[in-house]
Amino acid sequence: MSGLVSIVGAGPGDPGLLTLRAADRLRRCDCVVYDHLASPRLLALTPAGCEQIYAGKEAGNHALPQEALNALLAQKAKEGKRVVRLKGGDPYVFGRGGEEALYLKGAGVPFEVVPGVTSAVAGPCCAGIPITHRGLATSFHVYTTASRTGEDPVDWAAAARQEGTLVFLMGLSRLENTCRKLLENGLSPDTPAAVVSRATTPLQRTVRAPLGELAAAVRAAELPPPAITVVGQVASLGGALDCFEERPLFRRTVVTTRQKTHGFDLSAALEEAGARVERLDAIRIRPCPGEDLQRAFARLGEYSYLIFTSQNAVRIFLEELRRSGRDLRALAGPCLCAVGPATAAALAREGLAADLTPPRHTSTGLWEVLEGRLGPGDRVLYPRAKAVRGKLGEWLPTRCPTDQVVLYETLEDARDLGDALIALWGGEADYLTFTSPSAVESTLRALGPDFARCLAGTKIVSIGPVTSGCLRAHGLEPALESGRCTAEEMAQLIVEDSRA
Repeated sequence: MSGLVSIVGAGPGDPGLLTLRAADRLRRCDCVVYDHLASPRLLALTPAGCEQIYAGKEAGNHALPQEALNALLAQKAKEGKRVVRLKGGDPYVFGRGGEEALYLKGAGVPFEVVPGVTSAVAGPCCAGIPITHRGLATSFHVYTTASRTGEDPVDWAAAARQEGTLVFLMGLSRLENTCRKLLENGLSPDTPAAVVSRATTPLQRTVRAPLGELAAAVRAAELPPPAITVVGQVASLGGALDCFEERPLFRRTVVTTRQKTHGFDLSAALEEAGARVERLDAIRIRPCPGEDLQRAFARLGEYSYLIFTSQNAVRIFLEELRRSGRDLRALAGPCLCAVGPATAAALAREGLAADLTPPRHTSTGLWEVLEGRLGPGDRVLYPRAKAVRGKLGEWLPTRCPTDQVVLYETLEDARDLGDALIALWGGEADYLTFTSPSAVESTLRALGPDFARCLAGTKIVSIGPVTSGCLRAHGLEPALESGRCTAEEMAQLIVEDSRA
C-alpha cells in the first residue's frame, strides 16, 4: 500500500510563521525529510518514533543529491509511510518542489503540496520594507542568482527596466555582481536598497544603503547567509516602518531552564519581546503517586486545609483525583492554599479558587499565614514533590495532624541541550533564568565543574528567594529576582533591565 508525501513549506525561519496545515502534517507524519533552512524547532512537532532524515542543501554542500532525495521520498511512501518533505520558505519558490512533485507523479506516488510563507515577502516585511507600496511600487519581481550550470540566470537588462521592487534570493555571495549588473544596465547608484540576513529570526540583521554603496556596506557588516537583497524605492521606508528589530529584547539571547508546564510560557513571552531563546530543559517531572494518596482521597472530608506549593502539584493531584473516580465536588470542604499567584492560576484553570495565597509567595510566607490559624483540631493535606526543599513539611506537624503525600519527582533530562550549552559556553547568553532549585542543580551539573567561569558574563534571573538561596549556595549571585515569585515578572524584569 502506498503512503503519501506532503511537500511542506516551513516558512521563512520563524517557527511561528508555520501554517496550521503544515503543523498538522508534521504532527501526523511517520518520516520527515528536512532542509537546513527549516527551523529545528519544527521537528519537535513530529510524533515519537518519527524517522528524521537531514537532506540540507547549502552552497557547495548537499547532504543528499536531488536524484537520491527524490528516490528516497518515493521509497518511504511506498513503505506505507506518511512522509513530510520539509522545505524552507515555499516549496515552489526556488525550492525545487516542482521537481520533486514531478518525480513522485511519474513514480505513481500520491503527494500533496502545502504552501509556505516565502522569505521573498516575509523577509523584507520584517525589515520594515513593504515590497509594494502605493506611489512607490505596484509590482515585485523575485530572482535567484544561483544556477546549476554556473551561468548567470538573470536577464539584467530586463530586471533593470522593471518599475517595481526587485528581490534577490540566495545571492549574498554574488551581491557585488548583482549591484554591478544593475548599475551597468541603467539603475541609479542612488536607488534605495537593503540586505536582510536571517530574516524573521531573532538573529535578523539589516543593512540599508544606496545601490552604489550596498555591496561595500554589507561586506563591512559581515552579514551571514541566508540573506535577501531588496532593490527599489520601497527600501527607503525601512527605517520608518521597522518594528521587528525595535522590540526590547531584539539581539538579546536568553537561556531558559523552565520545565514545561500548563501555565505561563516564559520562553514564548521572551521570544515575543524579540529575544533569541535557547531552552535548557534539564529536568522533567515524573508523577509517582502512591497508596498514601489514595488513602488521602478516601478521607478528603476530614481535611481543613489542602496546600499546593507548585503548579505541578495542582496538575498531578487533580489528574489522580479524577482517575480515582472523583471530581471537584470532593474538594468542597478544605481551605485551598496556593503558595503564589502562579499556583493559584493553575487552580483557577481547573475551575477552583484559591482560598488563601500569602503576601510572600514562598513556603515560608505560607507558613507565616498558617501558623496563627492552625490548631490541634485541624488536619492538613500537603501533596508535594519527592525531594521537597524548605521547612514547611517540618513546621506543619507542630501545629496539627498533617498528611504529606508524594505526587511526583524531579528527574534530570539531558536531551537536546546542545544549543543552549553552546550559547552559555560561547558567551552568547545575556540572561539565564531559573524557576526552581532543582533547575539550578541540574543545570550546573550539565555545565560541569567550571560553571562559574562559564556564567561570568551572563545575568542570572531567579524566580524568588528559595531559588536565589540555592544559587548563592553554589557561589552564584542572581542579578534579578522576582518579588512576586512569578515567571511573568521574570520576563518583565528582563525587559526592563535590557532598557536600562
